[in-house]
Amino acid sequence: MRWAEAHLCVRVGEPEAGQHASLDRFHVLGVAHMPDPMRYGAFSWRLISHKVCRWLVPLAGVPALIGLLFLAPTHLWARLALIAVVALGGVAAFGALWPPSRPMPRLLSFISFGVAANVAVIHAVCRLVYAGDDKIWEPTRREAIVAAP
Repeated sequence: MRWAEAHLCVRVGEPEAGQHASLDRFHVLGVAHMPDPMRYGAFSWRLISHKVCRWLVPLAGVPALIGLLFLAPTHLWARLALIAVVALGGVAAFGALWPPSRPMPRLLSFISFGVAANVAVIHAVCRLVYAGDDKIWEPTRREAIVAAP
């Protein structure tokens, strides 16, 4: 993923106006019972994981990283995990700087996209909490395509 696409990821990761819980629309549509795992089983798990976990997992990564920093001086497993996180961040940065004219290797693309998507969710939550002015949806601005003569 290129850094130019990161803004789009943040916009996609942001909740729409009035959907901070990300499940409010189910009440409006009359399907509020859909997230009930006792009634819908695996489908409700997929629904909850898509609507809720895509927000909670990246946000849980921040205190997990802080915990690794505190545990790394005394625990070998925490040092190894921290080294792995730094290595993944380095690979993601390398992928972000990859020249657009060359095709990106699949593994590099996968790691870069995963890291950028999680960073975009954290950035979107920070914008929601601190800026608070992104309540109105507007289409993503793109360059105009010039017709050939």
